Amino acid sequence: MGELVDVCSGRDYKHLSEGTIPVYGTGGYMLSVNDALSYDRDAIGIGRKGTIDRPYILKAPFWTVDTLFYAIPREKVDLNFAFDIFQNIDWKKKDESTGVPSLSKTAINDIDVLAPKHDEQQTIGQFFAALDDLITLHQRKLGAINLTNAIVLFDNGYNPALACELIILKGVLTYAKHHYQKRHVILRLL
Repeated sequence: MGELVDVCSGRDYKHLSEGTIPVYGTGGYMLSVNDALSYDRDAIGIGRKGTIDRPYILKAPFWTVDTLFYAIPREKVDLNFAFDIFQNIDWKKKDESTGVPSLSKTAINDIDVLAPKHDEQQTIGQFFAALDDLITLHQRKLGAINLTNAIVLFDNGYNPALACELIILKGVLTYAKHHYQKRHVILRLL
């Protein structure tokens, strides 16, 4: 992986003033400050401590806290392609701790990855970005349908909490099943 991305460490933000640059931790957005670790290069955020198995794209400018690495794609490496690789690694198997899950730069850099030429990376990366956008769109539509279903169930005398739990569980399981199947089947084809 070290040939595809430059893994950088986040830092403490408490000395910074309030501003417009987002600060990210392992759980996502936290607050905004007046300085950036990267002003012009997008990256992939991956947890160093705690949540190590949920990478996400960071749009520049940004700051990351010390529990979140940010991986900047090297020259001729497509961000979306690198992100797809990050999403398909079993990060929990790379856990180096006995307590709170943790990763090291070495563990990330030592992962063997095969990558096609840059133009093919862009095609693959764009394909998966479009697929992720489509999944998100359908997930939102499903959420609206599920809300409507919950209201109908409630209006027909069902316990509102139980009705919502059943509908949410059905939506989450359906999304997870389809997202997993599509991504892994397509990656096998590639």
